Amino acid sequence: MTMTACSRPDYLRETLESLAKNKHLDKFTLHFGVEPVNPEVLKVCQTVSFMDTHVHLNAVRLGVRENPYQLLKRTFGMGYDGVLYLEDDVALSPDAVELVLDFVQNADVERHRSLCLYNTDSRADADPAVIETGHSATKFSPWVFFTTAAHWSNFFAPTWHTSPKGWDWSITATGTTNQVALPAISRTHHIGRFGGVHYVAKHHDHLFANNPYHRGDAPTQYAYREATP
Repeated sequence: MTMTACSRPDYLRETLESLAKNKHLDKFTLHFGVEPVNPEVLKVCQTVSFMDTHVHLNAVRLGVRENPYQLLKRTFGMGYDGVLYLEDDVALSPDAVELVLDFVQNADVERHRSLCLYNTDSRADADPAVIETGHSATKFSPWVFFTTAAHWSNFFAPTWHTSPKGWDWSITATGTTNQVALPAISRTHHIGRFGGVHYVAKHHDHLFANNPYHRGDAPTQYAYREATP
């Protein structure tokens, strides 16, 4: 598990508090990639006690494209078969980690280059058990996603720097079908209303504030269903 962190300790705390409510954290080590900007952010990362952590402080500020790239490159280089990536301004559902583990166990991981926990078309009335499979890369979300070492090496790493707009634009621009899986109702909520790089408060309120996400426990069983074109 990886998390980038920069300059907003309050959002970081809220993100970590939501993560701490998840089960199965004993199966993970949380690897931080921290920008050398805010000592309070570094302290928050260094004092996490609810799971194993490893904190890497960048020697220089890498930025929103390079920090996650170097963090994922470094973490996959340690030999992990798969990594769950999180940004530092998202609230997670209580079953977010459980969903990822189920995806690894029961979904076609080779076919799907990522499982993204944010769905732009999230529906409040959606069945929380349903995971939509076979979406194109245009549905990719960078906030919380899982990918494997093979997909990192063969797709994410070589694609990361191809768009001048940003690394997530590099991924979505590929447009390839059958590579993204999504929960019908999101398992994460964007909370970074202030101080971000890409969005000001009015954009956050328009795009993300009303996107519903699951707040309950895990369903008895997840159901993987092909997305409707």
